[in-house]
Amino acid sequence: MKPVKDEVPEPKSPCPFCKDPVADYQEDCSKCLNYIPFCIASGKHVTAEDLGHCKHCKFPVNSSYIKKMLNTEGIDQSCPMCNTEITMDDIVYTGEAGVAALKRAPAKDEKEK
Repeated sequence: MKPVKDEVPEPKSPCPFCKDPVADYQEDCSKCLNYIPFCIASGKHVTAEDLGHCKHCKFPVNSSYIKKMLNTEGIDQSCPMCNTEITMDDIVYTGEAGVAALKRAPAKDEKEK
């Protein structure tokens, strides 16, 4: 289906596993079929080159988004997931090396399909 002329297509960024372009807010890749975790700062899926996590709750984050959030005056300076007050020192940058840890085993009901 073609988008309506005034409808803007959703921006895409690479899947952290196979690098295929995936809509920013889509949480699964149609090419490699992996579930892609969302960034706790932006709500978009995480990307390999920007990957990090909160050292307190271990939830994934795109480092550039959490940095932007923490540098914005008037924005709560706590992790959006665990509510612990944080600084950039609390964000562990993993980049490409952290991608393998993102893979999750299929849930029991997914295996039976």
